[in-house]
Order: sequence, then structure tokens, then C-alpha cells
Amino acid sequence: MKLRNTLILAVVVLLAGVLFYTLVVREESRITPTEDRKERAKKLLPFERDEVSAIKVVRKDGEVALERSKKKWRLVAPVQARADSSRIDSLLSDLEYLKKEGTIKEGDLPETVLAAYGLDAPRFSLSVTIGGEERTLQFGALDAQKDNVYVKLADEPTVYLTDDGILRKLDEPVEYFRERRLTELTRYDIDGLVLASREQTIELAKQEGRWRLLQPINARASRERIEDLLGKLTDLEADSFVTDKPEDLAAYGLDRPVVATTLKKGEEKVKVLFGKTLADRLNIYAKNDAETTVVTLKIDILDELGVTADDFRDRQVTHLVAANVEQLEVKLPKEVVKFRKEDDKWQFVDRAGLAIDSSAVDDFVKSVQDAQIEKFVAEEVSDPAKYGLAEPRAVITLTTSSETESFRLGAQTEELAYLQLPGEEGVVGVASDFASQVFRGTLNFRSRLMAEVKKADLEEVRIQREDALFVAEKVGNDWKLTKPVEAEADSSVINNFLYDFDFFRAEKLLGEATTAEDLKPYGLDKPSIRLTLKAVKTDGTIQEKTLLVGSEWEEGFAAKLEDAPMVFTVSESFVKKLTAELRNRSVFAFDKEKVVGLSLMLDGEKQEAAKEGGEWKLTEPADAEFNKYNLDDILDLLDDLKTERFANYRAEDLKPYGLDEPVLTATVKLPLREETLLVGAAKDEKNVYALARGSRSVFLMKKDDVEELEEGLVKKPEASEPSASSDEQTSRDE
Repeated sequence: MKLRNTLILAVVVLLAGVLFYTLVVREESRITPTEDRKERAKKLLPFERDEVSAIKVVRKDGEVALERSKKKWRLVAPVQARADSSRIDSLLSDLEYLKKEGTIKEGDLPETVLAAYGLDAPRFSLSVTIGGEERTLQFGALDAQKDNVYVKLADEPTVYLTDDGILRKLDEPVEYFRERRLTELTRYDIDGLVLASREQTIELAKQEGRWRLLQPINARASRERIEDLLGKLTDLEADSFVTDKPEDLAAYGLDRPVVATTLKKGEEKVKVLFGKTLADRLNIYAKNDAETTVVTLKIDILDELGVTADDFRDRQVTHLVAANVEQLEVKLPKEVVKFRKEDDKWQFVDRAGLAIDSSAVDDFVKSVQDAQIEKFVAEEVSDPAKYGLAEPRAVITLTTSSETESFRLGAQTEELAYLQLPGEEGVVGVASDFASQVFRGTLNFRSRLMAEVKKADLEEVRIQREDALFVAEKVGNDWKLTKPVEAEADSSVINNFLYDFDFFRAEKLLGEATTAEDLKPYGLDKPSIRLTLKAVKTDGTIQEKTLLVGSEWEEGFAAKLEDAPMVFTVSESFVKKLTAELRNRSVFAFDKEKVVGLSLMLDGEKQEAAKEGGEWKLTEPADAEFNKYNLDDILDLLDDLKTERFANYRAEDLKPYGLDEPVLTATVKLPLREETLLVGAAKDEKNVYALARGSRSVFLMKKDDVEELEEGLVKKPEASEPSASSDEQTSRDE
């Protein structure tokens, strides 16, 4: 039963295949040749370009003949030379698509009739050899519209009209068909280059896909620099053809060329000679050494060839791609640090539990990739100790899936670090800062995340500074100072540094310190700032973190967490946040529109203004002129008055601040209360001591603001001009 079903299925498939062939394939085979025949019938000379082996153009000034051998075209008449294959292909393309735009005469035509179409003596004859058979088209006169030409096949009687576009190419000078490039090699074909000048010979070769200098030194070479020059050499085109049969190469400076280049592709070599400069100083003579033709080139190429071996040297430390590096080893005199990449993240090898900064490893590997050679110090090293390479300070090894490279790092000067590249005998110099990060070893790659304390969990902040202990407690979403004084805190200042602790990172790791002696160099045995954060987590557990800040260090400050040995740096801007004024810096709180009076005591004299019926009036001194503009400015100043810092939060004695006998007082009167500012002695050139009456917190006030208060409420008399002398008065009278 199963066999029967299988046979039936096979028959069905076979019938379906026959039906598909009959309806589709056979129909297409029936239609396509017919359409092809119609298209081919319209063409003057149906052919396939690849079948053409020779072309001959006969015109009034002579004959141009070309032949193809091994897919390359050559001119064989009137001169033997390489042909421009792209232009020959363009000509054949025009010929291939020439169509019979019209049929003029059919049958044998007498010469007198051919003359009417310019075909008794054709302007051009174009012969092509196709599959060994030569076919010739003869082109005569243009038609009346001047956009078609009369044409006929030499061996056929019929005259046709066809597009005249091809005539322009048939009428081009011989030079049009010549290959202007001095070599047909491309930059990507070449695996060797020799530059021989009168002073030196530079030889380069590609070995296992990488370029090397072979002469005058053996060294790595720059692929980019070489391929750039190869591109210019392979793109060189003759500006003009001078002669194909030079009698004396010395006339062109080609007997002893300025420079000769040899391009190599396996066993194939192309040598180009560059001779003397023409009188116009814009061109030079040149020739392909294997050919007789002398040409001219733009003089710019000499600037590209006037190079030294050093110009070709590879200044890149490595060509490994950082993203492909899978393992890294940094070997130092006292430790070996190994890393392995897993799931695009770096891990320490053999150091379980030690947190790593994966991005720091990425940055380091990329710094090796991007490192540049600043100086080629020595080609051979007879005394490795001279460069600190007898016992290198570090050996860096990078490993990809297919390659391993090791770099030996030696002594270091202020500007350079000596480096020996893999497989090279010489010594090079790299930037000194590149070496500095290597010598830091594990520290360079450990995680710089020091703490994570969520701002939302914080309940208390304690900052012990040299001037005082500050304690702030959270009240709702704001902060309140409880020490050194109970007062409203500046919540924005506190929140500003608390945000950093969500993800608190060190700027730089300096090393571990556990004893007082270890801490002393960093100023951490007696820290200038001690910051303690107290947080209550959602599960009720209490978390405390204490940060110690010591001396200035490099571009920041040395610091450490009290419960961890690692010393690190924090930025100067972060420390400024910790030393900022934590108390609310606003001196007064009142609504300017509700003020009903203002009183000033200036130099023992009282000035007072009151608002009556919505209008301000000067009440004292009664006989003075009121300066309303100053009144507005003073009220604005007092309303917005903020201190940069408090000098004393609980001053028991005001005398040291000159506030026992203030030099100026300003009282703002409101319907049910008064606010009074006392101004005392100067602290420095920019600040004076001040106090709000009823408070014991002395603060600093800008001298500029005090000077604005001193303008007072009374309009000052305008200064009169000095009286003129009697002589000046006499002169004016005259």
C-alpha cells in the first residue's frame, strides 16, 4: 500500500514538472529569442565586445590600429604603445549599440549615388575583427538635421542612417587611445617598492601582510604612508607624450634620473624613471623603463618622492585592535597583574573578590593601541641597561584570538619612556605619561567606586571642620542644622554633595594606608574634614559612612573612608562643596510691599522715611530733600541680603567685630515687627562684620553693599563748579 502511494505521488510530481516546463520555460524560450532577434536586427553590427580582437580606424590623417592580447589592448599603428582600455571599451560600447535609424537605399548603388551620401570616399572606416572575421563600417556625410550620419557596411550595399555620436571618438588624436598611466598596477597589487635617488636607496616589502623597511635599515614601516605613496605612483598619468624614439636620454635627464621607483608584484616589476625639470618649472620628464616613450608629468610628484627612510617608519606601537584583545598581563618587578575578558567585561585573574574597573582596563588597552612612537632612540641595543631594559620596569602582553604581543618598558625621563617593541631589536621612545599609568600596577585597574549611599535614605549629616562641627537632620524633604546652632539649613548646599554619594567614585587611587604613619603623608592622621553620613535603609538597618579629607594632593585632595584602607583623591570642587556655608544664608525674611518705615543711623545722624497713605515721605531730617530711588535700592538690598559665610555662630562678645558700637544700622519697620541690621568693623578689603539684631550669629557682608546703604535717604547737594580766577573771568568778559 505504501509503495503504491509513493508511485502515485511520484507521477503527480513528474506531471507538474512537465506542465511547468510547457507553460513557463518553453514559453520563455519561445519569446526571448524572438525579442533578441528584433533587437539585434536594429543594430548595424551585432557583436559581443569580448569577441573583438582588433580595431582599425582609417581616416584622412592615417590609420589607428589596436589589438587585444590577454584581455589587454595595445596600439600597433601608428605607434607601438599600451592603449587605454577604458576608452577602447567606450568606443566598442558606442559601436555595439549603433542602430539603424533609417534605411536609405537597398541594393547595389553606383558611385555617383554613394557620393551623395559621402560614401564614395568615407570620412571614417571602422573595422573590427570579431571571432577572426573583419567587419568594416564606412561613415559618410551628416544628414540635413546634422544629428545622424550616413553609414554602410563595406561588404553590403544598403545605406543607413545612424547616430553621429561615435564620430567624435573616431576623430580623436592618437594620444586619445594611448594609456596615460605609467603602470597598470594598483596600490593593492604591490608588495614591494624601491626608491633609488642619487643620495640613497630605500627598499620596502610587504611580509605576511605587513610592510617593513629593508634598506637602509630593517624596521617596521607605516602601511598608511606607503599605500598613500603607492596610490600616487599608480595614479600617475602622462601630461603629454614627448617622443617614442628618444635619441639621447640625457637630454631628458633620464640617463641619471633624479629618482627611480620600482613597483613589485611578485616577480613582476615596473620601474619608472623621473628626469629633469622642464623650463616651465611645472613639469618633469619621465618614462617607464620597459618602454621607449618619454612623457611629462606634473612636478608635484617629486615632492612626494623626496623622502627619507624615517618618513616611512611605523610610529604606531601596535596594530592590534583594542576591541579584539581578550587577555592582558602587566608584569612589574613586585607584582604580575593578569586580566581576562568575559562577556565583554574584564576580570582579574587569580584575584577573586577584588573589584575591578572594567572601563579602566579598556582605556588602558586602547591607550596601548593609540600610543605613538615619539622618537626612534636606537636601532640596536648593545647595552640594555642603558635604557633600563636589562631588567624592564614593566612587560605588557596583549593577547587576541590569533596573536600575542609583548612590550618591554624601561627607564623613563621627563618626556619619554623607553620601549622595546615585539620582535624588534631597537629601542623607541613613547610619551612619559603612557608609562606612568603602567607602573601603578593593580591600582590603575581597581574599581574607583568607594561607596553607595542613597540620598533618599539619609537622616543625618555630620561635618567636622577646623572651624566647627556641623550636624544637620532631615525634616521632611529639607535639612535643619542642630549644631553649631539650631537654624534652617541651606538644603541645596547639603544636597549638592549628597548627590555624589549615590555613586561615590575616587578620582584616583593612591594606595593602602592603615597606620598613623601611613596616613601622615596624606594629612589623614589629622584630617581637615570628617564627613559622616547616617542612613536608615528600608529594612530598618542603619548605615554609616565616614569620609576623611586630608592634604591637597595633585589636582585635588587626599581622602579615604574610615573603615577602608584605600587612600584616593577627590576633586577640589567636591571639597569646596563640603566647606561651603551650610546654614541658610538669607539674613532677613520680609515682604517689601508690607514695609511701612525705614530708619538709618549714619555717622551718628538719623535718616528716616515712612509710608503714609501709600506714599513714602522723608520724616527726618524734615528739611532735607528725599531720595526715593535710594529707598527702593536699600529695601531691595535688605530683602535679598545673603551672606557668603558666618564668622561666628554664637558670638558672646560683639566687641571684636565692632558690633558693640556699630558704624551703621538699618531698621526695616513692618506693621507688627522690626528687622535691624548692625554693621561693624571691616574684616578685610572686601568684607565687614554684620549682625541681625536679636541674633548672636555674626556674618560677613560685602563692602559694596555697605556703600549702597551709606548713600542714605537724603538727596545730596550737587557739587558746584569751582569759582573762576580773576584772570579767567576777565578773559570771559572780553
